Amino acid sequence: MRDAADIAHVGSGPAGAALAIRLCARGVRPLLLDKAAFPRPKPCGEGVLPAGVAVLWELGVLERLRAAGAVPLEALVFHAGGVSLRVPFRSPGLGLPREVLDAALQDKALEAGACRRQGEVVAIERKQGGFALVLDDGTRLQAATIAAADGARSRLRGWAGIAAVSRGRRAGACRAFETRGHPGGDVHVVVTGTGQLFLGPTGPRRVQVTLLFDGPGAHERFEAAVEEARGIPGPRRILDGMRPLGPLRGAGGFGTESDSPASDGVLLAGDAALSLDPIGGDGVSLALAGSRPASAAILAGLGARARRDYRSALKELSARRRAFAGVLLAAAQRPAAAAAVLRAMSRLPRAAETLAALHEV
Repeated sequence: MRDAADIAHVGSGPAGAALAIRLCARGVRPLLLDKAAFPRPKPCGEGVLPAGVAVLWELGVLERLRAAGAVPLEALVFHAGGVSLRVPFRSPGLGLPREVLDAALQDKALEAGACRRQGEVVAIERKQGGFALVLDDGTRLQAATIAAADGARSRLRGWAGIAAVSRGRRAGACRAFETRGHPGGDVHVVVTGTGQLFLGPTGPRRVQVTLLFDGPGAHERFEAAVEEARGIPGPRRILDGMRPLGPLRGAGGFGTESDSPASDGVLLAGDAALSLDPIGGDGVSLALAGSRPASAAILAGLGARARRDYRSALKELSARRRAFAGVLLAAAQRPAAAAAVLRAMSRLPRAAETLAALHEV
């Protein structure tokens, strides 16, 4: 294990690992640092929409994910107030457990020349020509540049002096289940009285059930939403007879945006730079796509122009996703309002096609 690297990636989830793969291809020596032991359960990132699948192919990991049991996602199906609308994707998404995605990306990065070390960064010192990072076991590592990919509640973002704005207080509760049969290729989105319930296939007999909501009472809200969804034929076919594979897990920190995603020697990647409300389902796709401009900025030396270009690229990547999430969030506050929107969309011949196109970029 080397104690010096061209760049230290603090956080080795999809954003950090995808960036490492790109940098290795350009001769850069990344070091992946993460306090978590992998594989790890993670209450997000179990569905990759079509735009993200295109990036996984580009990174060279798509076939190994399919070989590991990932299943194609064919459509989003919205349900509210007795109304349903199916939005088929023009190219498939991918459903898989988060630990499978993490493993594939990290393995590819290590094969390409990156190194990985488990440990929590507890201190960072700016030095001539780079940084010294101190881990929780006292180890000191050297890096010329830091990529902070440590999530929406990034500690390194604060250390770098980059302010962030949180635009919401919504939370999520997720649980994996084994199903009696194949759950199919549709991701069901049910607007319930307690929140928005997502049922996403992650394997031939596995589904991730996620509730997004406002306020306290995750367990009670989750159970109530699942029970409400049983009254709808498509979700009921998945929910009946399913068996939990683990505990209910919580998530938060949604809707956080940094004032600037890079500073002198430090780049924010993934949710540390920009975290949209997950109602659009595009979080992992955005993190993967963001690795392109992130690598370009680092290779350009993170000068003032490179930082401006990176910020502009992230805004462009997130614009349609932000708009889609905003529309869904506004419509999903009440089942009756959501049902009216679905009825109106069902009368527009190209509405589903337009929605599907948002997931291609």
